[in-house]
Formats: sequence, structure tokens, C-alpha cells
Amino acid sequence: MICPPCTDAGGWFNLNSLYMSCSEVLSRRRKLKTFMLFVKDLIRQQVAAGGRFLFEHPAGSVVWHDDEMQQWCQELTSFITHMCCFDLHLPARENKPKRYIRKSTRLLCSHSDMEVLQRHCPGESDRKSVV
Repeated sequence: MICPPCTDAGGWFNLNSLYMSCSEVLSRRRKLKTFMLFVKDLIRQQVAAGGRFLFEHPAGSVVWHDDEMQQWCQELTSFITHMCCFDLHLPARENKPKRYIRKSTRLLCSHSDMEVLQRHCPGESDRKSVV
């Protein structure tokens, strides 16, 4: 299971970077690039050894724009799943029930039998409160 930090790979980083210095933005991008070089090396090693891997990152992450990641998404098994189906939620507070968080997440897997992890949010039809 490979899941590098998503802090600097999109979403809030894109908004927050407007308030960061240029040097901090570049530093964070370099750190993400270093993580991804390490991750891709681990994936290559695992595949070469005949092992299995699962890489997880938010669906909107910039890591999915990487040429090698795009190639692997074509060659291997890749799909989007929703984290609310795995009980990702905001905790209940006072008189408010817990609220599920959809969080669209792309998974890249070495083997197609891992597609059992592909689940989609039932949304309003499930009567759960989804954020």
C-alpha cells in the first residue's frame, strides 16, 4: 500500500499557495517530486519482484498528470472510489449525526482483483448525510 502525503498535490495547496512565498511553494513542489520519485521506484521494484501494490491519492491530485503514472493507469488497473463507502466521516457533535465525506480517490493497482475496492457514494438515496 503506497500513499504519499497529498498535502502539496492539489486541492487546498492550490488555494493556500497564493499566500505562500515563491520559495515555499517551490520547496513544497520539490518535496512532492522527491516523494513521487521514491513511490515510482517502489512500484517498479514491487512489479519486478512479482509482488502486488496499491497506490492511493485523491482523484484531483497533480500526481495523476505525471507521464509514467498515466501510462500505468492505462496498463494496470486504475479506478475512482469514494471514501465515504469506507466510513470516512466528520464525527458526530452534540445533536448532529456524523457526516460522511465523499472524497473521490483514485487507486492504481497491480492486479485487477483489487477492483473490489471500487465503490461509489450512494448519495442522498442512502439517507446518510454526505459532505
